[in-house]
Amino acid sequence: DVEAEVLAAVRSAISALGELGAQVSEVSLPHIAEAPAAVNAIMLPEALAYHHRWLAERPQDYGDDVRRRLEMGLLYPAVSYIEAQRLRSLIIEDWRERVFDGVDLLAAPTTPVAAPSLKEADLEATLTLVRFTNPFNLAGLPAVSIPCGFTSGGLPIGLQLVGRWFEEGTVLRTAHAYQQATDWHKRAPPGT
Repeated sequence: DVEAEVLAAVRSAISALGELGAQVSEVSLPHIAEAPAAVNAIMLPEALAYHHRWLAERPQDYGDDVRRRLEMGLLYPAVSYIEAQRLRSLIIEDWRERVFDGVDLLAAPTTPVAAPSLKEADLEATLTLVRFTNPFNLAGLPAVSIPCGFTSGGLPIGLQLVGRWFEEGTVLRTAHAYQQATDWHKRAPPGT
């Protein structure tokens, strides 16, 4: 589910990429529905392992939301971590063979929704915001987010460009070309 304004801005940005010479086609991403659970089963225990000592010795140095997320790492048994790593390997293999065979870049919304207010920025909102970026992080793909519009409420909308493994140059060149052809990166939100 993508908010209508986000979807419209991203579609417009993809059209602009087409005008710059990109051949645009739709692809499907195998295992994309399972990716968020795998990300959590890997990232949360790893983050807790990294921060475990500091979290025990200096919990006051962590915000409540960060501390809660780190403590969620305790909820994942080793078997879940291993299964998630296996899924990660399968995603990488399938995406290499079935998605990036003949495709140089993926273009997608950076987030499915506009940014929440600070009051709304709870764990659920955070998980929603990273839903479209985490699968690519899981797969180890290079990606960049660039401005492509604003919502009617003045919140920024991002276009995520995702490249093949170790092809950061393609991602950055495409982002640069888009920004040379548009001025979203120079605009301030309305009312600022």
